[in-house]
This record gives sequence, structure tokens and C-alpha cells, in this order.
Amino acid sequence: MAHNYEIYGVVLASEFELKAPLVTDKSPDIHIKLANVESAPPSHLESVSAFASISNTQFWLDVPNIARFFVADLDTINVQPYPTADMDSVELYLLGAVLGPLMNMRKYLVMHGNVVHLEIHGQIHRLLLCGHSAVGKSSFSAYLINQCNACLVADDLAVFNSQGVVCSGSPRLKIWQDVSQALQLDEAELTPVRPSVNKFDWHIGERFISEQASVDLVVLLTGDNENTVEIEEIQGVKKLSPLQNQIFRKEFAKTAGLEKIHFILIGKSFGHTPVIKLGRPRSSKILENFEKMGKALFTYLTNEPLGATRDKS
Repeated sequence: MAHNYEIYGVVLASEFELKAPLVTDKSPDIHIKLANVESAPPSHLESVSAFASISNTQFWLDVPNIARFFVADLDTINVQPYPTADMDSVELYLLGAVLGPLMNMRKYLVMHGNVVHLEIHGQIHRLLLCGHSAVGKSSFSAYLINQCNACLVADDLAVFNSQGVVCSGSPRLKIWQDVSQALQLDEAELTPVRPSVNKFDWHIGERFISEQASVDLVVLLTGDNENTVEIEEIQGVKKLSPLQNQIFRKEFAKTAGLEKIHFILIGKSFGHTPVIKLGRPRSSKILENFEKMGKALFTYLTNEPLGATRDKS
């Protein structure tokens, strides 16, 4: 029996349980099936790497020791787990490395980033936090949620529809153990993302919102600073290249011939949206780094120090 889940604006009917939000009153857009997947990609697909091949409607991926996946005609994902694989790891790749390219092929714009809503003096700021892998997108999101009363909209994948509106993800945030300890998170709200990895799903609960809306600030996180935090605004057409670099699995989208539609969607989603660079200090003092970044961000948004708006009551 399939379970129906809603995530990123589509309904998934899955033959195995997922950690995404359940729905009962909507018809599925995508079917996830446990089925045989060939060990080699179909010959008509174009190779992206030794483990991935793609067209504009199909996608084959082999994650060694986890599973093979085949996306067929934009509405079916066949999954064949390896015999020793755990289903948490299978789900992790399914909802990220597989669903991300599929949503791109379905003419959504998928950015590699997090979306949070930050309310200051009654005004909501909808932020897209982007940057290269391991720069701290989820970690800084966790800080804003834990310390500054922000709410999560999406983690890791930020999916925008044809109107430039971001679609909500799942009420959990993937964070490393050292970050959870620095923020003193409740261990009861944490579960391992997958076995033998010091990374956890932080179950956000009521700090998650499913409201769909456009973002009003793009924050490109960088890790170039020694012990200071700097904000740099990117103006005009100079925004285009940095934004294109944040497309999830950009090389997959290019191979699938999606560059033109993504150019249009970037314009719709961010044409009038400010873009800034926010440098993350290299210091090992995690909480101190985030506090400096938070202060700089709040000052940019409000011209007030962070302490004037923090309220955890």
C-alpha cells in the first residue's frame, strides 16, 4: 500500500515510508516504486558521471552500496536498494540527489539552499541561504531558528515554481553533532540522518511553516573570512552568475538541456531580489561565529543590533 506525502509542491505516492509530511486528500504526482533498476543506464541517456546519466525526461543514478534509482517520464521513480543498505540512507538520496534533478526536469527551479522566515518587529523577511557544500547553510539556519525565532521553510533544496514562489519542504533540518551541541538542542528532537554519521535530523515541529511565498533576500554564505564578518551587496546583472552557480546539480540540468528555462525562472524568482554575500569566520567557536553573522544580517535588515530583536520568550 502506497503512502502519500507532500513536499516541494508535489505529492509522492511511495511504496515505503518516508519522513515527509503525510497527505490524504490529494492525488499523487510522482510514484515511488520498489523495482528492478538496471546496473547500467539506458543507452539513450547522456552520461554526467560514472554513476549518473540523464535526459530531459529520464534520470538514472547509482549510489554504491545504497541504491540504484531510475526516473521514468517525470512521474515514476524506481528504487532498487542494495542488499545491505538501510532505508534511512535510501530516503536521504531519494529526496535529495534524485528528487532534486527530477524537480528541475519538471520545470521547477531547484536551488541548493535553505529558506527561512525571520520576523523582526512584525515584518517577515524571507531568506534564501545559499553557498557551496559544507559552508554552513543548515547550521546557520539552525542558529536563526534556535536563537532568533526564525521558522524553516525548506532545508537543502529550495524549490521554486513557475511563478517564482518557493515550495515548502519537510519539518526537519539536517545538522552536524557539533552544531547541535553548540546550540544546546534538545536531544529528544534529534534522530540520526543515517547510521554511522554524526549528522542528525532536527525535528522542527511548530517552527516549520508551509506557507508558499517569494523570497526577498538571497544570502550567499562564504567561508573566506578569518575572524570577521563582512556583507557585500551584488548588484544588477552581476547577480546572475552567482545565482546560476547555486542551481542544484547544475551539471545535470545543463546536460538535460534546462539552461534556458532556468535562466527564465531565475529572472522570475530573483530579478528584483537583493543578493548579498555574508562571510563566515573560520574560527572553531561555532556559536560565536553565528552570533557575529546574525548581528551583521540583522544590522543589514534593520539597522539595529541583533540583541534588540532577540526574544526567546
